Amino acid sequence: MTNSRKAMRKKRNSANGIGCLIVLLLLAGALAGGYFVVTKYVAQIAGPMQNELSTLDRIRYPLQIFLNRDELISPVSDISAEKEFKIEAGESPYSIAERLETKGIIRSGEAMVNYLIYSGKDTELQQGEFLLDPSKNIPEIVKSLMNPMPTKGRLIILPGWRLEEIAASLPTSGLEMEPDDFLLAAKSVTIWSEFEPTGEGVEGFLFPGDYTFERDISADTLVLALIEESQAQISPELIDAFQANDLYVYQAVILASIVEKESVVESEMPMIASVFFNRLRSGMRLQTDPTVQYAIGQQSDGNWWKVPLEAADLEVSSPYNTYKVYGLPPTPIGAPSAQALQAVAYPEESNYFYFQSVCDNSGLHTFSETYAEHLEKICP
Repeated sequence: MTNSRKAMRKKRNSANGIGCLIVLLLLAGALAGGYFVVTKYVAQIAGPMQNELSTLDRIRYPLQIFLNRDELISPVSDISAEKEFKIEAGESPYSIAERLETKGIIRSGEAMVNYLIYSGKDTELQQGEFLLDPSKNIPEIVKSLMNPMPTKGRLIILPGWRLEEIAASLPTSGLEMEPDDFLLAAKSVTIWSEFEPTGEGVEGFLFPGDYTFERDISADTLVLALIEESQAQISPELIDAFQANDLYVYQAVILASIVEKESVVESEMPMIASVFFNRLRSGMRLQTDPTVQYAIGQQSDGNWWKVPLEAADLEVSSPYNTYKVYGLPPTPIGAPSAQALQAVAYPEESNYFYFQSVCDNSGLHTFSETYAEHLEKICP
């Protein structure tokens, strides 16, 4: 072979090598560009990729998520209907994902596992009970699995609340209890024998406070627990004080519930109690608005305590209308606080028969011995 032919072949081989290299570089560039496009899209639908993944996994999981993106971002249902789901201690992400798919909460267990490993959330799933919505996609479901439902509910009973107001607070308490079930239980229980005469239901004996109960507590158990707390507040010394004022415990709770609703400033409770004691002992009617409000019941705006009362309201025919009937109403009208019970046990000594609000919106009251004096203090 001549030297010229050898040179030509060498040049041709060199050109072929360069061409192959260019093709490889173009292919690598295309793959790199495609990988960039895929990872950018996956980051938009699945968030950032965790840093601990190997080089191979940093290629594998974004590609798998991209290829199965519909299973990741499409929910099972268009209808929101929460389902209960529980993660056991030590349960693997694979088991969790498989059960979620089986229960119809997610579209694909495999898509969820890929997402968990990609995002690093496979180590963040929490043990506990959850309410999961099949109308949410996998990233949203996983987010829900980071926050298990509390195992306990919190019930707050404010002073003066009647049974219906306690029941209305149940849906936001975390307790798995229907308001109607609570009311049925509360109205079917009678007060224990030492509180004779026994009243109807437990109105007034579900002591105000901030309570924590198991979420699945039954209505009967809840009512009994609240009664026990009320019983604990009414000490033997308090019972003796009630009896010294010629009241059974049940009667004292009735009066305390009225004092609770009439009082805004706690320090005035003993004086307000003294007014009612003076009226009872002199044979006057109590003539107190809260008992009429209790008789009238819930208003169109949802409020259980109508303010202000109208003249026609004072004519309502009810054993709770203390403008018409003498003595105490038949039951408490709400849950008295410990301070209201103390005020009835240890009222102020006074000659007052009347009180009304001061005209400055402070919540304070003026007190009068005579009706004429009372009229002079009416706000203009």
